[in-house]
Amino acid sequence: MVTSVFVIAALAMLCLALGIGSRVMIVLVFAFQLSYTYRAFPVVHGWDILLRIQAFILMISPLGPTFRECFLSRYGGLQRRDSTVPRYGLVLTQILLAVIYWQTIWLKAPDTAWRNGEFISHFMLSNYSRFQTTAWANWEVVSALLTYATLLIEIAVPLLLWKKRTRWLGFALGVSLHLGILAVSHIWLFSLAILVPYLAFLTGEDLDAIRRFVRRRKGDAV
Repeated sequence: MVTSVFVIAALAMLCLALGIGSRVMIVLVFAFQLSYTYRAFPVVHGWDILLRIQAFILMISPLGPTFRECFLSRYGGLQRRDSTVPRYGLVLTQILLAVIYWQTIWLKAPDTAWRNGEFISHFMLSNYSRFQTTAWANWEVVSALLTYATLLIEIAVPLLLWKKRTRWLGFALGVSLHLGILAVSHIWLFSLAILVPYLAFLTGEDLDAIRRFVRRRKGDAV
């Protein structure tokens, strides 16, 4: 029965990614995440809760054209339906990301290791680190710089992403932070999950700019 539940959930996620029965599939995915986070709470991590909240936001959000519909409208002759939908789902996702970062700062503030700049040394000496070395015990300055830089990035990223002029700087800082965490630690699932809400900050102008950049790169390569 457990295997069947996981197979159904995996198929629902695949169908959701392909745009097949999106509304029904997201309800199934949310039910799956709600179920296991409720029944297996002792082994639930931060990324499980993040994905559950994100699934709930998707479940109540209006759905625009899927990737599948966009592909078929461009290459298969399918008439593309109106893509204008309310954006409150995106706004909720943006707020979600800000709450995650700022709540994290609130929880870290009383921690002595974060306050005195020793956290990165402690972390790199722990079982979470991919590269454990006692040298971190002596790298006090490096640890302090990385510790305080992490706090500053977590404070600044939501503010930077909300402003058009600083959005790409926010992307650069946030993605660099989480790719760095992914590279040096075993906490890779959270690093991948936390980057998904970043996409909610992209506007049509941003996507057009990315498309033009890709086309120019292709033209230069040819």
